[in-house]
Amino acid sequence: MSDAYSSNGFALDVRARFYMSGQLFCELMGHWGTHEGSKSVLQKGNPFDIDDERNTLLGVVGLGYEIFQNENQTFDIYIKGLVGYGVRSSRFDDYQITSSEDGHVTLGCDIKKKGIAAAIGLGMDTRFKRWTLTPSVDVFYIGNEWNVATMISFGFFL
Repeated sequence: MSDAYSSNGFALDVRARFYMSGQLFCELMGHWGTHEGSKSVLQKGNPFDIDDERNTLLGVVGLGYEIFQNENQTFDIYIKGLVGYGVRSSRFDDYQITSSEDGHVTLGCDIKKKGIAAAIGLGMDTRFKRWTLTPSVDVFYIGNEWNVATMISFGFFL
């Protein structure tokens, strides 16, 4: 998350795909992501940490298309666009420097946004019999905020 003190986080997705043709699919996705970070600043010459926390939760549905498939369909590259509903919460401290050795901490943000959610993604499926390994990049829109998540997914075909 671009405005966070650390770029590390954790996300869990649950997805189901229903193929309508050899390359066109409908996808249902539930996404939960969380992030906690901190940074060290000085207060009267002494270091201390200020913290932030971000959480996202969404449910979306939409279409995807495999723009490239190899001959035996064990490898593909896809794009997708999904819409639905989501919630995003943000809370972080802010440090205001008032001199070289002084400063104060304020609550920089405590926001919860709900509303239309969207997910746009680009990924690559590699199939091993009934299992898949998928590196992907997803862009999420929730409550007038954008987030980017790079992910590695494991899947199973029924």
